[in-house]
Amino acid sequence: MILSLMILAVALVFLAGCTSSTKSCASDSNCQAYQKCDLTKKTCVIAPGFCNADSECNDTLKTCSQDTHLCVYKANKCRVDNDCQAWQVCVLSSNDCKPKAGFCDSDSLCNNQTQVCDMKRHVCAPKPGTCVSQFDCLDYQKCNIEKGLCVPLEGRCDIESDCSAWQTCNMTGHTCAVKPGFCDNDLGCSKSQVCDPQLKRCVTAPGFCATDSDCKPYQLCNPVNNTCDARRGYCNSGADCSAYQYCEPNSHTCMALPGRCNSDSDCSFYQVCDPTSSRCAIRQGYCADTKDCNYNENCDLSNPALNTYHRCVLLSCSNDAQCPGSTCNIDTNRCR
Repeated sequence: MILSLMILAVALVFLAGCTSSTKSCASDSNCQAYQKCDLTKKTCVIAPGFCNADSECNDTLKTCSQDTHLCVYKANKCRVDNDCQAWQVCVLSSNDCKPKAGFCDSDSLCNNQTQVCDMKRHVCAPKPGTCVSQFDCLDYQKCNIEKGLCVPLEGRCDIESDCSAWQTCNMTGHTCAVKPGFCDNDLGCSKSQVCDPQLKRCVTAPGFCATDSDCKPYQLCNPVNNTCDARRGYCNSGADCSAYQYCEPNSHTCMALPGRCNSDSDCSFYQVCDPTSSRCAIRQGYCADTKDCNYNENCDLSNPALNTYHRCVLLSCSNDAQCPGSTCNIDTNRCR
């Protein structure tokens, strides 16, 4: 039991030494900057002009700064103006630092209806959102001098109602941005669209299409490039036709050029359509003029009512066999 008490006493002495503010020393270099070495006691003590506690200041207006270990005036306490900040004066009756005329340290010194104390400059300034000049507003605002209010610049915003109905307020940059599905100009639309200035929506541009209904009856909407292309069997222009054809403007169909053909129906009765050249050729047994006949024959172009019309006939005949498709006039020796 006695041994235990002795051990406890030694421990208490050791702990007391650990928490003591004194420190053994042989010179000032062994002490803190605000201390000196008491060579008699071999311990560090407070150096003249420094402190470790408020009581060492011997001044009720001062406190010991634990950062510098110097006696400094308590907050807003003073004896002369120089003890205060530049925007303050020393009130000698109370030894308090108070704002100079035109300065403030709380909202109570300002017009509480329209002002607050700017604690950085210590002057009364308009309340947030209010103003007396342009410099009282934020960078995206201007001052409405008549109302004394900060309002957004053109195209800027604080709330949705500051923007147009087709816009939304981007609160990050306080800018009016286009709502999804709407447009501000043609750049917000695809290449086949324009921005309708009234609807503020992208609509099909002239010469382009979104559906077949945007095209003419003989056209279909090409979804690749949004253009109205001619339906099969129809044409927009001669470029949609073959080289021997033209685009007939009323029916918008490809028709054969004069002297050219798509089928026999494009040719005269005495011709057929040559599929190789798409040109009308003389039908076998017929002629267009005498050069299509033998030397002793003539191409009969005299009377469309005759069966020999556009046929090669002998210049003279003696019997019907010499007149294909007709008979021989024995009186004139000519094929009828």
